[in-house]
Amino acid sequence: MVMGFRFNRSVLGMGRCRGFEFNGSVQGVRMQIRIVSMTTIWIAPRESYARFAGVVSRFSVSRFSVSRAGMRSWLALATLGAACSASPTQPATVVAPPPSCSELQKTCGALGAGDCCESLPVPGGSFFRNNDATLPATVSAFRLDKYEVSVGRFRKFVAEYDAWRAAGNPSVGFGQHPLIPMSGWVADWTKFLPESAERFNMALRCDRQSQTWTVEPGANETRPINCVNWYEAFAFCAWDGGRLPTLAEWNFAAAAGAEQREYPWSVPATDTTITPEYASYYSMGDCWGDGQPGCGLSDFLNVGSKPLGDGKYGQSDLAGNVREWALDWARAFPTPCNDCSNLESGELRVLRGGAWNNVAELVKSSAILEDYPANHYFVIGLRCARNK
Repeated sequence: MVMGFRFNRSVLGMGRCRGFEFNGSVQGVRMQIRIVSMTTIWIAPRESYARFAGVVSRFSVSRFSVSRAGMRSWLALATLGAACSASPTQPATVVAPPPSCSELQKTCGALGAGDCCESLPVPGGSFFRNNDATLPATVSAFRLDKYEVSVGRFRKFVAEYDAWRAAGNPSVGFGQHPLIPMSGWVADWTKFLPESAERFNMALRCDRQSQTWTVEPGANETRPINCVNWYEAFAFCAWDGGRLPTLAEWNFAAAAGAEQREYPWSVPATDTTITPEYASYYSMGDCWGDGQPGCGLSDFLNVGSKPLGDGKYGQSDLAGNVREWALDWARAFPTPCNDCSNLESGELRVLRGGAWNNVAELVKSSAILEDYPANHYFVIGLRCARNK
């Protein structure tokens, strides 16, 4: 179990602490310390964090100079925590990573060393949905996961699924957007979830040639999970401490808000350049994910494999790889739209981002796809949003 500390505000200024990593033994306890963001320190294993929290809260040091090799005592660790905190007299708050990344190795991103649960801030603002001036919208600040949900992360959910369901989950209102009333779980949806983990395993094997799920961990752990229906995607994100993004939120992140980018990487915003260096997509009779002729499982790239295609706010694979479920029903756009979502029941749910077998036009930031929410399809995956 990995636990951590979140300070009251962005306190790791000037980058002097961010990126620090310590692996070693402290007073006979083997532990890992990693400063993962401007506000968060993660501690593993679980039994280490309480002692470290107590030490940090007792020290107030405004300046420090400690080498990595010298980080071998509780005093040095306390010095680090206090020096990085703008308010060292206030005890730090202990936080845990999302359940899907508890004890999960850092294997995501182009170098295969990124935190698969990294969730990045999106500032919010006003823009035009689908790059259409007749569809203005405003979204509040939120967080959107950097990566599509990987097989390894989803495996944690399936492993806990039977116990989670036996405890009465998902409950009504679960996974609700904090600014959109009645956007949480509805009791009638539960019938669309698998009855057991065994049935879940079967549902995730929806296509023998292209499913990324394997019953046992294997070579696909960092590939995006596919064959997930809308209800399962909603339940996963809520279980993981997040929620599904609204159509407007997803679109805002992909289009870089008011910049209205054609693709997440487009600079200038009207540039329609797309090549295999940016995304896994389909063009000229071939799939351009793995660089090899033909289309198949290998075109589902490990999440974050193409950093040139990252959006303005740092999210990877917002174009191509797998289509991603959004919260909305596929109906007329709500207008006006201030933190809006189309909750009026329909037949189809919205998908964004396109997939490895979609042409360039369908992986644009403005492209919308639709599917039946109970459908398990090998080109569909998910990404979670989180509250600010």
